[in-house]
Amino acid sequence: MKCKLKAWVSYQRARLLRATGLLWLAKRRMAERGIVVLTFHRILPDDEFADSSSLPSILVRQPTFERFIDWASQECEIVDLGLGVPLWNTSAPRPRIALTFDDGWLDNYEPLQRTASRHSVTATVFICPGIMGRRFPFWPERVTFQLDQLPGSCTLDEIVGPLDDFSSHDRRSVIIEKLKGMTPTARQKCLDRLDEVAISTADDCNDEPLNSTMTWEQVQELQRGGITIGSHTVSHPILTQITAASVREELTDSRRQIESRLDDACLIVAYPNGNHDETVRRHAGDAGYSLGFTTEAGCWTRASELLRIPRINISEKKLIDPAGRFSPAMAEYALFWHSFRGRS
Repeated sequence: MKCKLKAWVSYQRARLLRATGLLWLAKRRMAERGIVVLTFHRILPDDEFADSSSLPSILVRQPTFERFIDWASQECEIVDLGLGVPLWNTSAPRPRIALTFDDGWLDNYEPLQRTASRHSVTATVFICPGIMGRRFPFWPERVTFQLDQLPGSCTLDEIVGPLDDFSSHDRRSVIIEKLKGMTPTARQKCLDRLDEVAISTADDCNDEPLNSTMTWEQVQELQRGGITIGSHTVSHPILTQITAASVREELTDSRRQIESRLDDACLIVAYPNGNHDETVRRHAGDAGYSLGFTTEAGCWTRASELLRIPRINISEKKLIDPAGRFSPAMAEYALFWHSFRGRS
């Protein structure tokens, strides 16, 4: 009930901003200021969307995504990040946006193929060479799957330690955020403990066939279709939690492997989980990247640091009305009002 009320309030706010002209003003301002870079993760069919082990904050339904692309192709200019730094002195009659997809999920493959062929829309996919073609490739999905496989005799406190109070709908988010805040060593101990006590493992699950990363062959096919491929490090660590030597290795080796496999320069990187600091950005520059993308909200402008470019995260709830239908008002609210205000 609380989630439905929040969705209704957001929708009414978007409609009000649109009716008063404030949303149009934000949209116009964004067209003048720069580029709104969007972050997508997973694009799932309805059956997998309902049962996914991923958190809702990284999910979009395939029908919603397709309607969003139809809308964005008409209302926006979709720019190619593979071209590098844009010409800021060029006037933009429509707001400029860029589409990015983090992690290289298998469920990106077919939607991006259709998008490229139907609309000639370009996008960028940030991949991790060390975990290509792997089932349940990221630990948050393994954790959320295994939480439902715990025997009754095992409590969460035994595995991850004391938790703050949480309601049932955000239980998974609280646990994932706590694990993200741990040191890599402490987190791995928790993950190992979950593997030990879970009744079945994610590797045994056949209910999520798209819970995998793409193969190199699929990435190569997307590249041939006009999709830009960028780096997301080798193995997706939180870069601010590992040694400087490991940061350098993750960034350098990822770029080297991508260029070797795709026979093309890889000059852009997205920091896993958005975590970065001055050391991470320095190593990104030393590794040869010219653009670095964060998860900080905002708009990419002439004044932005090139290795600290903001992005707006997009999930299903940011694109639909309370009835679950794609909503242009909600899309404009998520893209232009949030970037105008510098919020995610």
